[in-house]
This record gives sequence, C-alpha cells and structure tokens, in this order.
Amino acid sequence: NASLALRLAHYPAINPSDVAPGQQRYGSHVDYEGFTILAVEEPGDTGLEVWLNGAWNKVSCPADGLIVNVGELITYWSGGRWKATLHRVVNSHPERPRFSLPFFSGPNLKAEVVPIGSPPGTRGILAGEHLQRQLDRSNTKPAKL
Repeated sequence: NASLALRLAHYPAINPSDVAPGQQRYGSHVDYEGFTILAVEEPGDTGLEVWLNGAWNKVSCPADGLIVNVGELITYWSGGRWKATLHRVVNSHPERPRFSLPFFSGPNLKAEVVPIGSPPGTRGILAGEHLQRQLDRSNTKPAKL
C-alpha cells in the first residue's frame, strides 16, 4: 500500500496593507516523499514559486492543468538525477482567498528505498522512518526559556 495523502490548503484573504515586504504564505521547503500533484483553484498565477537556476521563479498553471513536484525520496531513489523541488508560496494577491489541493504520494511506509543502480545488498532507507524524521524535524518546537 502506497503512502497517499490529500490536503486542502486555504490561504484566507489578507489586507494588502497588513502584508510585510517579502512575507510568505508558506515558507520555502521540499516535500518529503515521492511526487506531489497540485491542483489549483484557478489558472494563472498560483502564488507558487520554485527555486531554479539560483532564483525564485513564478509557477503558473493552465486551465485543467496540474503542477507536479518531486519529493526527497525520489531524489534519493534516483541517485540525485531528479531533484526535490524547493518551493514556497508568496503573497502575489493577498486580497484574494486561495485554495489549493495537494496530493502527496510515496511508497509503502515499510518499503526500503535503495538508489537505482546500487550494488546488490546495498542498504537503503525505510520510507516510513524517513517521513517520520522529516515530520519530527519540521514540527520541532523551540525550547522554552
């Protein structure tokens, strides 16, 4: 059984005067598992940016299109051939509410992921352990002073 999750992301409208310069809706990150397929509410400017060639680039989506991001496990499995997509969500139109529908996919959480082309007997990483480490890291709360 594959690891699959569908999430509804809502970005409520914000008064543009309340948005600080450079303020993001969702900070830069890579997804943890396999491919992420993203359906957006409307075509055009999605607010999504990807890091490519040393700069942030806007991502647009045509009508009835999908956006596909590569996750960290694909990078590991492909031996680095396919790079995880560093991306973020910016306040391109803060006055408009936005919805996005990301579908996260990955291997069975008990699956051992070994880079393609590795010698026989090479130990890989367990998909579930990798996911849990990344979730723990992203959800770490600062120590109380």
